[in-house]
Amino acid sequence: LAERDRTIGERDQLLGLLAHEVRQPLNNASAALQGAAMAMIGPQFSPGAAWDRLERAHLVLDQVVSTVNNALSASILLTSAERITTQETEIETVIALAMADLGERARGRVRVRRITGGRTAELNIALVRLALRNLLANALAYSPDNTVVELSVDLCDDPLGLVIDVRDCGDGIAAELLPRLFERGTRGPGAKAVPGAGLGLYVVAQAMAMHHGSVEVL
Repeated sequence: LAERDRTIGERDQLLGLLAHEVRQPLNNASAALQGAAMAMIGPQFSPGAAWDRLERAHLVLDQVVSTVNNALSASILLTSAERITTQETEIETVIALAMADLGERARGRVRVRRITGGRTAELNIALVRLALRNLLANALAYSPDNTVVELSVDLCDDPLGLVIDVRDCGDGIAAELLPRLFERGTRGPGAKAVPGAGLGLYVVAQAMAMHHGSVEVL
């Protein structure tokens, strides 16, 4: 009963966090769409201004989708860690899906350095896609706009598996933050300028553990 109450309590916290993190961005997206409409049908027609507002709305909605996906995944992971389903999946497909989840401008900064000779892996495609998307999004958000983020996927023989490597040109992570980096809700002192709820890396760690793997930062 105590375990059940703890799980329900944590799930309620996630739902509360979800409501808090989504409400204001949706209002911002709505305002941007209204601004775009006014720029298109107003007396001073401005395609450039309309496009800027539409791009802003698209960016905000991408952030909302990311927050929703992470919050729902974290909620499911509370009770379903031992019951994920896996299937033989094309590695290229997982990478393509994760890349498609990024904005067009963000995709332009990602370089796939090399791909393993292995074509498939046994995995849960939804979880690995979300984990990879979170790693790429973090790397893009915390490194200069004019720099490249590198993604590589290699085979590992001992233990047998995949090594997914995401590298950026950011300033790195503060030493005091490292011990709790993959805990739910962790955000660094410089994270205020980056939207998020501290769920991304938590979901990454849980997804890797459920695939009998691990995650580390260097």
